[in-house]
Amino acid sequence: MSGGYDDSVPDNVHTLTQLKNLCAALALTYHTIESPQSPPPPAHTQVIFLLNFTTAQGSYLLTSPNTLALLYTPSNEHFGIVPLESMACGLPVLAVNSGGPTETVIDLSKPGGTGLLRPPDEILWSEAMKDLITLPTEERKQISTVAKKRVNDHFSAETLGKEMEAACREAIGAGKGKAVSDEIGDKFIWYGVVMMGVAVAGFGAVWILVGI
Repeated sequence: MSGGYDDSVPDNVHTLTQLKNLCAALALTYHTIESPQSPPPPAHTQVIFLLNFTTAQGSYLLTSPNTLALLYTPSNEHFGIVPLESMACGLPVLAVNSGGPTETVIDLSKPGGTGLLRPPDEILWSEAMKDLITLPTEERKQISTVAKKRVNDHFSAETLGKEMEAACREAIGAGKGKAVSDEIGDKFIWYGVVMMGVAVAGFGAVWILVGI
């Protein structure tokens, strides 16, 4: 389990403590990595908490052959760059069915599926996690190919650049005194968010399913 962590934010501290207590209650061994200088986890550790991981660590996890899926937990995200990073690496995504992921992730129940969209319910998520873990090899390869193509076709710098140019031309054509449509505004926002995400190579709050 990985993501940003700030020990000055009570909610962060409470959440991590709660998760560690849950591991203890379920008799799961766990290890916390607080920085790149932290010692590696002991052998056979079942849960790793990776706090404030580096770009290199995130890239390694997303491209490791042992990684089975990415779980994106935020609700009502306006966009969410992390699912795109996952799909660009060929990983299926499990995300909450609200906000940005509903436009970036295609549920596997539909043609061109790249992952699963589920309400924030622990039972539904556990079932979805099981489905992703047990995906047949050939189906996993197909999802990987489709996910990479979707990111390249719809969210690459070239594609978004063309949409940005088209939005600018449409805005200019709207003329003075006319309101620019919400659709144009959304294009500006989406392009800006994606470009900022690409620039900083940021990773949000995620869970990464790793096969043992």
